[in-house]
Amino acid sequence: MYLDRSKTAKKLVIGIIATVLGFIMFFLNFLIIMAFIVEDDTEYIGLFVFFTIVGIAVIILGINNLVFYGTVNHLNRLFLHDSDGYIRMDDIVKNKSLLFKMRVQKAIDKNYFTSLTYDAKNRVFNLSDRVRGAEDYTNRFIGKNCPNCGAPLKIRKGTAAVCDQCGSRVGS
Repeated sequence: MYLDRSKTAKKLVIGIIATVLGFIMFFLNFLIIMAFIVEDDTEYIGLFVFFTIVGIAVIILGINNLVFYGTVNHLNRLFLHDSDGYIRMDDIVKNKSLLFKMRVQKAIDKNYFTSLTYDAKNRVFNLSDRVRGAEDYTNRFIGKNCPNCGAPLKIRKGTAAVCDQCGSRVGS
């Protein structure tokens, strides 16, 4: 386990509470606004619109916390399934959105993970419980072609991969 459970639990609880409270605030104010409009009493409409907007902001805050919680759990699963203790940042954020990349960086900056270090110069996560000695992790990947279809592959040494083109299993 690489997550700091206390920090991630706080994010989850805040996310759930904020989302639920935001939805309650939004819908109650919406119903009150509708009641005042039906009665042609527009004296307090501005106040209710303000609280409706606040409710929407609280919903967004809650959802943002829940998405961040999902991101750090996704990273934790990647770390748990790694075999050699080195994970390149480029492999994690490949084909991901800018928001995902920002959430990953926030998780690093705010120390949401334990038992690992992040080498910013080489953009590599070092999982301290799996690293065996001072190996050079910059040359941990080899280039290989799929024996079935000939597609170029980049495989971590000592592991196997599945070809993206044909689905064949290729070992290093």
